[in-house]
Amino acid sequence: MKKAEVKKGEKTDKQEGKENKKGRGKKIGIILGVVLGVLIMVGGGYMVLKREIVETEELVVVQEGKEFSRVFTEYIQGRLEATELFQEEFRKLEDEEIVEKLAELKDTFSGVAKEVATKYQGTEFEEMAEIMKNDTTVYLKEVRELRQVLTGSGVSADKQVELLKITQENEELLRSAVYLAESAFPEGASGLGGKGVMIVQGEMLTEVGGGVMNVFVGNTEKKVVAVSTDDYSETVKTIRAEKALVFSGGGVRKIGEGVKNELVTGKLKVVTVQEMSGGEAKLEKRLISLLGETTWSLAPKLEARGIMGLTE
Repeated sequence: MKKAEVKKGEKTDKQEGKENKKGRGKKIGIILGVVLGVLIMVGGGYMVLKREIVETEELVVVQEGKEFSRVFTEYIQGRLEATELFQEEFRKLEDEEIVEKLAELKDTFSGVAKEVATKYQGTEFEEMAEIMKNDTTVYLKEVRELRQVLTGSGVSADKQVELLKITQENEELLRSAVYLAESAFPEGASGLGGKGVMIVQGEMLTEVGGGVMNVFVGNTEKKVVAVSTDDYSETVKTIRAEKALVFSGGGVRKIGEGVKNELVTGKLKVVTVQEMSGGEAKLEKRLISLLGETTWSLAPKLEARGIMGLTE
């Protein structure tokens, strides 16, 4: 029997099988390598996105800060009491009781108006004082008109309608807005990765610019103010803010150019101010990823670190 001859350049079936296996092995190896590389890149990218970032800044004392903080707190307390009276208590109280509360508001806003008349010209708080002066004038006018409806002759047949009309007309003349900001979200909110949140250690947070002002009143007991991008898409008016200030412990500190400007999509920014000797302070901004988080998953982690305010 003759042996099968193999010409130069030709391959046996056995050799071809071996080489095909080698080729398939190389392809599988390349594919696995690519997949592994992608996984490493994705995992690495995820870790970078989840990495916590800390920014610190030294702050110097703001002149007239404590004095202005006192006046501003009185002003906001008056605003909150006026809102409660005009929106709720009008329907529950007797005329005489409403008149008494209007007298208290008159005293509060008169006191604030005197404080901000000229004292803060040329200071860090000049623009805010001008806004407060405008708004206290509006409230004093409103108090006077409401009192006339309740005590004067020619009283409207429907006092509620008359009172509501007066408050609405005067509301349009205000150059500042006050919002309650004790928490960022209702419990159970999801999709946090597409939102931005800022939780600030303090009682109040303001942003001012262009002659108008937003004021966020937080949980004064826990000293937490929380604002989110949802607030700006739903209730808070966007302004051309030039500074953001936090009121805490009887003082006031500048923390940025504007509250909305400080919000970062996909991040929770935790802002704390550590008071130091000589009126100086240390500002810390801690960025925590919201990627893949819900309030259910994130709130316990934050609370374990003493960070409150994510949910109600």
